[in-house]
This record gives sequence, C-alpha cells and structure tokens, in this order.
Amino acid sequence: MPNHEPEATEHHHTTKKQKHDVDAGPLAEARKAHRAAEERARSAEAQLAEARRATDLRQRCTLSAASLPLAQFGVRLTRTGGQSFEVAQLWTHGQAAATPITLDAELVRNLWSGGGVRGRANRFALRRVEAINNAELAAAFCTKVRNMETQRQSGGVAFNRPDWGADRDGEKAALLAQLKAKFLPLDGLTHQNLLLVFHGCAIGDADLICSTGLANVAYRDNGWFGQGIYATSSAEYAARYASGELKPNSTHRTNAQGEYVVIACWAVPGMCYPLSRKADYTGAAAAHSKFYAAPGRQAKPLVNQFQSHYVAVGANDFEIVDGVRNKVVADYDEIVFRESAQLIPAYRMYFKAA
Repeated sequence: MPNHEPEATEHHHTTKKQKHDVDAGPLAEARKAHRAAEERARSAEAQLAEARRATDLRQRCTLSAASLPLAQFGVRLTRTGGQSFEVAQLWTHGQAAATPITLDAELVRNLWSGGGVRGRANRFALRRVEAINNAELAAAFCTKVRNMETQRQSGGVAFNRPDWGADRDGEKAALLAQLKAKFLPLDGLTHQNLLLVFHGCAIGDADLICSTGLANVAYRDNGWFGQGIYATSSAEYAARYASGELKPNSTHRTNAQGEYVVIACWAVPGMCYPLSRKADYTGAAAAHSKFYAAPGRQAKPLVNQFQSHYVAVGANDFEIVDGVRNKVVADYDEIVFRESAQLIPAYRMYFKAA
C-alpha cells in the first residue's frame, strides 16, 4: 500500500502537465494569430502612411529647370541591345536604408502603397522600380503638352468647351474635383495639368511600350467608356490586369524572378469629360454606358472636343459608381486618353502576386 501513493502522486502530476499542455496549444495558437494580426495592421498603417506622404509630396514638391543636371546625372542609365530607351534602377526591395533614393522614386513607391481599393493599402508587393528615359517619346510628350497649353490659352471655343451638358445632380463636378486632387503642382502650366497613371501589361510587352509608347488596342477590346488608351490612378487596379487576375484565360506570365510589371506614366488629360450614371447610361437598368462597344462592334469615340474621359468604377462589375457628390468613394478609377502622345512611360514597377 505505501508504495502506491507515490505512483498516484506522480500520475496526478502528469495529469496536470498534460492538461497544461492541452491548454497551452490553443492559447499559443491564439497568441500567434494575434501577433500576426498586429503585424498586418502595422504593415497596413505603414502603407497608408506612405500614401499620405505621397499625397504630401504630390501637393507640395516639384522641381525647377535648374535641377536638370540632377535629373540627367543623378542615376546611372543603361541601354540594352538596340533598345530606343535607357533604364535606371531607382529602388529595390530590401535595399540598405542608407541607399540614396530619388524624390520621384519616393513618390511612385508611396502612390503604389496607397493605390488599393478606395485608396487603402495595395495588396500587391512592390519589388523594384526602374526609371525609363526615352528621349524621342519625351520630346513628343512635351510638345503635346505645350500645344495643348497654347490651344487653351488662345481662348478658342474649339479648345475651351464651356460645360459637359446636363449635370443636374452635380455628379460630374464632383468627379472632376476628385480628378483634380490627383494633379501635380506645376506653376509652369496655367491651362493643363499632369498626373501619374498606371497601366498594367504583359511582361513581354513592357519593352515595346517603353520604346514606342502606349497604343490604342481597340481591336482587342472596343472599350467600355469610349475608344482610347486606358489607364488608372489606382496602382492595384493596374496590377490586377498585369497579373492576369482580371483577364479570363490570361496568358500573362511572370519573368524569371516571379515578377509582373505595371508601367507608370506621366499623363496630360486635357479637357476631361467625367462620366456619370444619370447622364451617360440610357436608363437605370442599363448594363453598360452609352460609350460601350461590344466585341466586333465599332468603337465609340470620346465626346467631341474632350481629350479624355474620367470614370469612377466599382470592383465588382467595373461599371460607373454613382454618388461621388454624396461622398461615396469608388473602388478604382479609369482615365481614357484620346492620343498616345498624352502619356509617356516613365517607370516600370515590378511586383509579385498578392
């Protein structure tokens, strides 16, 4: 009998330990999940902070012509083979904190980080940024901007459309105000504005776009909001196209590093027509805007005298979102440009799938 007690005590202790182990398992998993959630929250907060810095940079920072030598010689440009453009590596993920970073690299990285749904954190991970220098395209773009500026300054009716027609509910005015908030501060222009837009493409098309510019590919898709070159100020939206996420049976593939690419362009929208539900759909039940052209049908041009269309869209059906005048925030936006000369490829932004 006496020798049974230690056994009972030992068994009793073992049972308590087992119970502790059983309790510790779920508790440890809960703590791990909590730490992961905190880390995600910190990451999202950091990305939104970068987006706020991008807005600050966009609203307050610009460069003068005196900085041309810095722009010309600040980074090392290289040319591969017979390419008509030069490339400079501006930023790579994981680079040393002390590595110098250009002002524009900071801007485009921050715009990427805050370019998700409704201006939230972008769910695609940016890996590196390249600057593109194509002297021929740059000359054509600058000439286009100057010509559009001169035409507006002339005061001619052909270049100064007084209104968009009916805007009884004020939706178009609210949309235009939303677009204007994305413009860069440029005192050298009084009648034109520039902004950075994103265009998702297949990895194999990036060199051609940087060589010859963006093209109107209406033979593939006649356009949901008019015939032209489509881009967006929402980096995540462009990334979803580039990765093939929004293209059924997509043939988009990654490069050898497992990356997709988005082309970031400087753009001049000129006279912009904002599309709204009430004015640009044939009825409340209409599935598409009056500018939509089904595959095989002739593409519909942009509104006469306007150089671009601006659209706020939802992430479910990618149709126009109504209510911007009432502070409704659309998931993404789209800008349709009339001519390729209104955009210049400026950066290649390589990213990995979400």
